[in-house]
Amino acid sequence: MIAKNDPDYVIEEYKGRIIASHKNNVSQKSMDNIIIVYDKLDFPDHGFYIGLDDSKNVGYRKMEPINMADARSYIDWLSEVTNKKDIVKDRSVSVPQPIKEIVDQILSEVAYKRMENKEAKSPIKSGKKGRRI
Repeated sequence: MIAKNDPDYVIEEYKGRIIASHKNNVSQKSMDNIIIVYDKLDFPDHGFYIGLDDSKNVGYRKMEPINMADARSYIDWLSEVTNKKDIVKDRSVSVPQPIKEIVDQILSEVAYKRMENKEAKSPIKSGKKGRRI
């Protein structure tokens, strides 16, 4: 985790994001460069390593040569994608709900499913009784 005043990183703000670049980085593209992009609200807990491909389920992560221009390019792309008008925001993410409401909703759904299962398992009852001889 990086602090705002970490002496090992140079912190730069670009288009509302924070770029943390390691002090030993070089200006040309290099696999040894360490650059992390953060959303302002997520700094310093959750960041995105520029150039790191960790999409594989198994095996080693792959690192691409990067520099600060790649970090700015990533932020430009991210800004463009998130500002498009045709993107529908997921309401579950954009509107936080109190835990109690979520738990109540889940419990009511479970109760409803139990009632449905109980009705499905119960034998069909006929109003007529069998003939007695």
